[in-house]
Amino acid sequence: MKRYVLFDLDGTVADNGEGICKSAQYALDFFGIHHEPVENLRRFVGPPLQESFQVLYGFSSEEAKIAVEKYRERYRVKGVYENKLYPGIPALLEELSRRAAVCLATSKPEVFSRKILEMGGVLPCFTRVVGSELDGRRTDKAEVIQEVLRQLGVSETSRKLFVHRNTLVYRLEKIKKLTGLDLREFDHAIVFKVALMVRKFLACREEGTR
Repeated sequence: MKRYVLFDLDGTVADNGEGICKSAQYALDFFGIHHEPVENLRRFVGPPLQESFQVLYGFSSEEAKIAVEKYRERYRVKGVYENKLYPGIPALLEELSRRAAVCLATSKPEVFSRKILEMGGVLPCFTRVVGSELDGRRTDKAEVIQEVLRQLGVSETSRKLFVHRNTLVYRLEKIKKLTGLDLREFDHAIVFKVALMVRKFLACREEGTR
């Protein structure tokens, strides 16, 4: 059976906190909001930009669009280079790419995402790289994942489970109790899947050193 592994980018594969925070502050400066605490700026890591400006600072839709433009004004020339892959990620991606189709699903613009992966030397590990468009299309994570699956030709990620529903519910609740992760939530499921793969990867490395 073909295996697929989906990764997010910011906070998962790459630490782009510096570039994101500085570019967010650059945009806020335009609106007269200066010297924001780093902990506030770090809230921009992950969610779609326009939504973040609206939710975190009460910007109108039009103001948020302008803020995104100002953010990218700095990010495209400086911010995209202010990042680094997390330790162990290159080796993990290389190993996973031998066993599965590794894909990137991010709300960050695809053009920036590809650049970051290329600079980190891991772009060849990815079968598909899908992000948002610079014109604001496909910023919702569900839309991004749907596009990944469309490109892969996967019409249904899970059509049949040969397990009774009650058994499935019991197992999900057991995992939640032990780990605090609710696998019915996409982000939790990804964390759990990656943790299992890292554990298997490390076990294989230990075997190889014996």
